[in-house]
Amino acid sequence: MKIKYKKLIFSFLPIALANILVFSGWFYLFSVIGAQKEKIAEARLNLALVEKKAADSKSLKSLMEDIAEKRGKIDDVFLNNETIIKFIKALENLSGQTGVFLKLNSINVGKDGGSGANFRFNVSGDFGGIFKYLELVENLPYKVSVKKSYIQLNEETSADSEQKNKARWSADFEIILNSFINDEKD
Repeated sequence: MKIKYKKLIFSFLPIALANILVFSGWFYLFSVIGAQKEKIAEARLNLALVEKKAADSKSLKSLMEDIAEKRGKIDDVFLNNETIIKFIKALENLSGQTGVFLKLNSINVGKDGGSGANFRFNVSGDFGGIFKYLELVENLPYKVSVKKSYIQLNEETSADSEQKNKARWSADFEIILNSFINDEKD
């Protein structure tokens, strides 16, 4: 009987070893497949993030192109040390349009960067021209505050009455260009 049990054990032993090998093979195969599934899921997640970033980037680029014109208009309102000449030329052009004579007395730029630029100037001509000049200065596309304004009638006598009427009035102005940004590095 012992021999039968030994035969039986030896016959089941290869079957058991084969089963163990098959199960360990299946276990190894499923663990490799599971690890690959995890890598695939991680790769899909990364791909989704990259696609979202690309879509966001395209959306942001489209938005930047849409607002570029508006941003340019806003940038034109603010002047700095390099572009303040635009304002000075605008003052000169307005004097030509209104028929008054402009004399810039001083330009003071604040050092703290937030105080704007202070302009003092004198205009002379007829009263209507001076009034129209001030109105046009206030309507420039820059934020301007009139700090002081002094308009006076000149009592000069002239032989030529037409010349006398043209330059009969003079005005002293002090204005602050509030849309000036002092970007000078100390």
